[in-house]
Amino acid sequence: MTHPFHYDMPAVRISDSEIVVQKQCLDMIAKLFPNTRVAAVPNGGKRTRWQQQQAKREGVSAGFPDLVLVGDRWAPMLSATPPEFPKPTAYVLRPVVAFPEIKAKASLTAEQTDWLTFMAECGHHCGVFRSDRTLEEAMRKWGFR
Repeated sequence: MTHPFHYDMPAVRISDSEIVVQKQCLDMIAKLFPNTRVAAVPNGGKRTRWQQQQAKREGVSAGFPDLVLVGDRWAPMLSATPPEFPKPTAYVLRPVVAFPEIKAKASLTAEQTDWLTFMAECGHHCGVFRSDRTLEEAMRKWGFR
């Protein structure tokens, strides 16, 4: 099956534990992308029925990706003249945001596929990552610095 977002096949995984993969991804981001902030989304885990209802009232949405990455990237500032052939005259910092879903062995749920497909179709950087190496490659491609 092809996806409109980045998708690491299960053979790429570096561990059978999602927690280990996520920790290695967080360590890599801190080391290689110091201008990037990371927020973890607490969608998973076991909850009592009351905790599930409370989380839903607070806006927790099943399938939302595990991490939100917010950083900046260098982008060309285009000159206004000549309009037919804009050329970069300088570079400026622009925001960049990504939504990685961290996986080890598990497959995507229907809700995760729906969220990632929606985000990709809206033009957001997102995907399924089973290795800090593949997340690093994607972040470089997306322009994180």
